[in-house]
Amino acid sequence: MGGFVNAQFYSPMGLRGDSLVTLFFFLRFFITNNSSLRSCIRSFGVLVLLSTSITVAASSQVLFHESFHQTPDSITWAGTLDFFSVYEDSDRSGLQLNAPAGASSAQIVTRRAFNPVVWEWELRQDFVSSDNNRSFIFLNASDYEPESPKTGIVLQAGESGSHKPFRLLYLNKDSSVLPLIETKLMVEDGPFYRFRVVRCPADSLHLMIGTETDPTPIHRGSVSIEKLAPISPGHFGLRSDFTSSRNRHFTYGPIQLLSDIPIPEIADVSIQTNNPDQEPKHLFLTLTFTYPIAKDQLQLMLQKGTTEWQPVTMLCPHPQKCTFVFEEELETGRYNLQIQPFCSTLNSCSSDQNLILTLTENAKPGDIIINELLYRSDGLSHVRFVELWNVSDKIIDLNVLRFGR
Repeated sequence: MGGFVNAQFYSPMGLRGDSLVTLFFFLRFFITNNSSLRSCIRSFGVLVLLSTSITVAASSQVLFHESFHQTPDSITWAGTLDFFSVYEDSDRSGLQLNAPAGASSAQIVTRRAFNPVVWEWELRQDFVSSDNNRSFIFLNASDYEPESPKTGIVLQAGESGSHKPFRLLYLNKDSSVLPLIETKLMVEDGPFYRFRVVRCPADSLHLMIGTETDPTPIHRGSVSIEKLAPISPGHFGLRSDFTSSRNRHFTYGPIQLLSDIPIPEIADVSIQTNNPDQEPKHLFLTLTFTYPIAKDQLQLMLQKGTTEWQPVTMLCPHPQKCTFVFEEELETGRYNLQIQPFCSTLNSCSSDQNLILTLTENAKPGDIIINELLYRSDGLSHVRFVELWNVSDKIIDLNVLRFGR
């Protein structure tokens, strides 16, 4: 499927025995906002999220949102606006550096000042950062004038001519006054990074960073800022410093500023079993959350019909990840995963959540046949499909199947 932009499935999760499924391929871009669901589908293995029924509280108030589907306008932004152009692919849109020859710095800053609790944005740099090629993301810049040095909290990517991690700093007129958080995540060449900074309580900052392979922003560090002046409303801004060879190598993704902390949600579900020859059999259910979780409140169970399974233990090696261990060896089929309300460590809470999961098997030769194939359709040149027929009595996971030559 590598040659197709996007694949949409009638039945993308599990193919039941003696059933047909048609895979339609559209050679056009489809942009979906449900990145959490995409990450679930990609990582399940033997257990697949079939559908969800989640009741959540009202979403946080969005103070500012910019998706960069069009070039920045001068009413919202100040700076070198004509140094950037729109970037789009099948997964995301963004703002790409496209400066004229001879330029060495570019920036855009919101004309309006904001006082958010949550800052979120994306960034990609197609090179290893250095002192001459780096990015600054201003959370609360003191002003929006392009030429004036900025004071405020900033995330810096790249410095001092060597491979360095992302850093959260406090700047005073563009000079570093106080390092706040220095992560161990190195700035790599190529991937999109997703950032989240949370202010909670008022004198603490929490930094979370996700990558393309693990898109959920994961907790990277916290810092008390009570020694600084209280965080004042400020302007959100993006700045690139670059040499001529690195023009067009910076891309900034969607930006969102929130007035309060969203409720925690489940961003990813994965399942593992122990070695088939190992006794007793265990099932390991791992949940990844969008925010650090108060672990003592986590309670869940699996249910199929009138039968219920409770985990025998819970292991939480990370503030946003917990693994639940079940002693029983479960059969293939559909299960309800019922999760009691849980809260983040930042004092926002969910309601009951119910996930419908399907435990599947891997296909063996002869289990699935290609029943029909449409390669080219007159009048619908962008449509292709393959129809699969499961001739076995198994529930088969389609996520692990690939077309080959």
